[in-house]
Amino acid sequence: SFDIDLQQIDIEGFEYEVLEGCLAKGIPIKQICVEFHDFFPEIPKARTNGMIRTLASQGFELIHRHRHDHTFLHRSVR
Repeated sequence: SFDIDLQQIDIEGFEYEVLEGCLAKGIPIKQICVEFHDFFPEIPKARTNGMIRTLASQGFELIHRHRHDHTFLHRSVR
């Protein structure tokens, strides 16, 4: 068993699938830094908003945002 201290994701629109997979598998992650690519025409902003809600429901708090970059910290760390 292992914990991931920091997961950084900037993968040009595939971040949603990766995050969904990590959450579905219950991978223990303490902090996530992700660039959401909802500025791509094919990715609606609603997808990012949904992912932020999903992360919050799984214990992640949004602690920083700058443009499309978001940082989440899991409540177990605080």
